[in-house]
Amino acid sequence: DIEFSDLYEKSKKNLEEICALRGFEIIQDEIDIMTGQPIVSSHYDYMEAAWQCIQMNILATEALEKEQPKKQRQNNNNNDNPIEMTISTYGNNNNDNNPDSMELLTKTTSYI
Repeated sequence: DIEFSDLYEKSKKNLEEICALRGFEIIQDEIDIMTGQPIVSSHYDYMEAAWQCIQMNILATEALEKEQPKKQRQNNNNNDNPIEMTISTYGNNNNDNNPDSMELLTKTTSYI
């Protein structure tokens, strides 16, 4: 099990890989629409995003484990109709605590 504090020593690339291995993507540094200035994500932002990927993966796995037995009963083990699940995470990368500046941090769509 990974603890949040374990993420501190990981590089940005390793933190991106944590998300990628779970089917998520960390949105790279972007341009602020209002100011035209680059929004540079800090190491802590990457840690938070990786932690969110880990937590979303846990939640998705738990939800799918609950859903899968129902789906198996409904399909009689016929997997022709996969379940689609999309999870999006929003956050504030420019540290101004303004809820209007929330942006997409991660998004994934899974089919099982």
